[in-house]
Amino acid sequence: MIADRVLEKDIAVKTGIRVDVHLDPPQTIEPEKIPLNIVYEDLFLMVLEKPAGIPMHPGLGNFNGTLLNALKNYYRSKNDTLSLISEALVHRLDKDTSGLLVIAKTRGAMKKLEIQFQQGSIERRYHALVWGTPDPVSGRIDLPMGRHPVNEKLILVCTDGSFGKQAITDYEVEAVHGDCSLLALYPQTGRTHQLRVHLHHIGHGIVGDTRYVQEGVLTPSGWPRHALHASLLGFTHPMNGKKMLFESPWPADLTAAMQDL
Repeated sequence: MIADRVLEKDIAVKTGIRVDVHLDPPQTIEPEKIPLNIVYEDLFLMVLEKPAGIPMHPGLGNFNGTLLNALKNYYRSKNDTLSLISEALVHRLDKDTSGLLVIAKTRGAMKKLEIQFQQGSIERRYHALVWGTPDPVSGRIDLPMGRHPVNEKLILVCTDGSFGKQAITDYEVEAVHGDCSLLALYPQTGRTHQLRVHLHHIGHGIVGDTRYVQEGVLTPSGWPRHALHASLLGFTHPMNGKKMLFESPWPADLTAAMQDL
């Protein structure tokens, strides 16, 4: 028996191992009047800008006020009963990460977009304000990562290869602001909390991150949230093959916070 350990989904179960499975009760997505900033929409997909502070879907501690609640209300206002809701999310952003998302509206679009993400053909760029300045000012972080063996809410870098999966992040310093730097980040894999964990591990954690706190620094009082924004998203339209590319500027709340910093 392996006690108090969260197991990877692909672990080989052997005699003597007891696995407890905890299933959340099915959630009913209720419509809620939450504004959506829609950048592009057609019959098959939607690209929108998610503001910080909104979870993607109902879950532990977040049973309403989510993006899916907003989607259901939006579709109801258009008398749209066919577009996907619970299955619409082909990728995700953390609750306090802002920026660009693509939402699938049909099963065909969902499957083809998922394949693009799996194959790494989606073009993604994030911007982050981090503590200090990485040396070198551009490079690649290639460090496997996985869930903490006890605290499943935390993700760790694994340097000895005993657990976790490959995670790769390319970065480039765009500007230096006193004790902080603005980085462009290009994730080559899509692990949970990848950018936050990679940057924290190399000693340049994201300003305002309260989960992966950089040791030896003090975030200014009133800082709004972790300074991470999905600023570019490119993909091939799943139905007509057209190249789609969207960009989003650095958000106003972080711009104002940086002036105070």
